[in-house]
Amino acid sequence: EEEFEWKVDEVVDSSMNRAKKDPAMSRKRLLEYKLQYRGFEGWNSVPSWQPYWDTVECPQLIANFHHAKTTKPGPHESF
Repeated sequence: EEEFEWKVDEVVDSSMNRAKKDPAMSRKRLLEYKLQYRGFEGWNSVPSWQPYWDTVECPQLIANFHHAKTTKPGPHESF
C-alpha cells in the first residue's frame, strides 16, 4: 500500500465557516483554507475547504498568505 504525502504548495484562500464548530474554541466558527498540494494536480484544479489544523506543517505559507491578503479571515488564534 502506497503512502501519500500531502505537502502544501500554496494557500489559495481562507474563510470562516459559521456552520462548523471549532473544537479548540468551542464555538461555531471554523477557520478553513483552500490549499494546493504538491503533486496533486487533479485535487488542485478544484480544491475543497480544509480546516486550519491542516496547515500546521506550513506556518510560513500561512504567514505569507495573511501578509498579502490582510482582509481574509485568520490566522487562527492558536497559531
